Amino acid sequence: TPETVATWPSVYELLPDDGRFLIDPEGSTLAFDAWQAETWPHVRVSPILLRRGRELRDELAQTPMPGPIRVSVIAGDCVATARRALSRADGSFAFYPEDLRPDETHLAPLLFEPGDGTVPVSSASAANNAQLFCDGHQGIATDPNVHRAIIRALR
Repeated sequence: TPETVATWPSVYELLPDDGRFLIDPEGSTLAFDAWQAETWPHVRVSPILLRRGRELRDELAQTPMPGPIRVSVIAGDCVATARRALSRADGSFAFYPEDLRPDETHLAPLLFEPGDGTVPVSSASAANNAQLFCDGHQGIATDPNVHRAIIRALR
């Protein structure tokens, strides 16, 4: 249930940095801020877990990668992936392209970007040399081409 998910610290750690990812049917960004407990609609969230999640995100952003560590990123880039979500007046949401109603399809460019269906390719910014594969989130783990790329990176 949403109430159970709201108790998981990892949910807060994965929120978008700017916290503003909901748009209305006209394409305008809503006043909702994921980092502010009082703006959450339909579910009570933990202010403590929000604060801790934000602190973790800030700490990670401010801590440089140690010099001898090389970051390798493997990402998917051919599945429409949410970077925002549509919040409808009836309390429902659209998180995936198939969730859009016929009169909402014009919002797709605002809502989605290339990715693996779960993680948008813009998240690959941790490394300038991201290796991109045309695969979905679950498929990346089983893709033999990805396996070879990991072995090359480890060598």
